[in-house]
Amino acid sequence: MRVGDIDGSDLVYRVIIKQDSRGLTKNYAGDLLFENGEKLSAVFPDIRIGLSSKVKKQGVHLFPSSTGSYVQFFDYEGTGSLYITDKRIVFLRRPDIASIRRAHGQDNYLGPASRVLPILSANALEYCEVRLEDISVFKPLLSGSNLNIVARGQRYKLRIGKEETRVLRGVLAQRRHR
Repeated sequence: MRVGDIDGSDLVYRVIIKQDSRGLTKNYAGDLLFENGEKLSAVFPDIRIGLSSKVKKQGVHLFPSSTGSYVQFFDYEGTGSLYITDKRIVFLRRPDIASIRRAHGQDNYLGPASRVLPILSANALEYCEVRLEDISVFKPLLSGSNLNIVARGQRYKLRIGKEETRVLRGVLAQRRHR
């Protein structure tokens, strides 16, 4: 498992930039970069995930990054796209300052949203990647699933919805039969 942002560009995801007639960036989005032989099972656009960690600093959940350090990832700060493949689950989102302000109850000033300004200025995305082999427990529930993940000796929990659970159940069943 790992989370990150700018560090995942051209490793985990690729950025698609839309420019205006003057060549300035008008908007951008991203798409998952597939590993060799990786097959896509489903994409769920415009969803939220739940993510929690036993690793905390000053009450803030921390998650492993690709650099080996632990970083923040606020699951409630906006929607994104969830990709389920035969090797991993990847959540990609473009930071949204308005969502971050609402999530923190701070509509009138930048506050916590200032941490995403470098991500936005680099036309980057935030990501959360979970290798299927890191899933230690898969608990389907009526409203979705809780996935217990063990990475770098620490425990994490990922919560996904009902449709995502249905697809993931099939992917995990196929992996067991290999």
